[in-house]
Amino acid sequence: MSHVVAIDLGSTGVKVAVVDAAGVLRSSASEVLPLVFVGDHGVEQDPELWWSAIGRCSRKAVADSGLRHCEMLSVAVTSQFMSTVAVDASGRPLGNAIMWMDGRGGAYRRMVPDRSAYGTFIDMHGLVPSLNDSVAHIDLIRSLHPDIYEAAAAFEIGRAHV
Repeated sequence: MSHVVAIDLGSTGVKVAVVDAAGVLRSSASEVLPLVFVGDHGVEQDPELWWSAIGRCSRKAVADSGLRHCEMLSVAVTSQFMSTVAVDASGRPLGNAIMWMDGRGGAYRRMVPDRSAYGTFIDMHGLVPSLNDSVAHIDLIRSLHPDIYEAAAAFEIGRAHV
């Protein structure tokens, strides 16, 4: 029987589970991750901590499952939506992630699409525009951390992958 390694990167931590095709839990592991609260309703998190915790929890859950690696059919990953991290060309984070609940972006928002563009925005982002969406986060990074903005090859935004 094949199994799935399911990884959930949430706001307060990472959870990893190994489940079989029927959805029966074989094993799991989790770690709590700290939030960094900064002035003016800012909430950030260190993406390097994400990566190391995902690695530790994945290794533990797979080891505790008693299964061989060849019995793992796929890996499914999901993360909190609208958390944004600037990355360099090699995919390494350039600073903390701006979390979905960070309230600073609205003050730096350069453009809010008019209602006629909401459908396209929703197709691209999954939500209607807001003052703390990924576009506002990028505007915040551009304004408060221009060195990071200039060095960024991309901005990674939380989403699901299978």
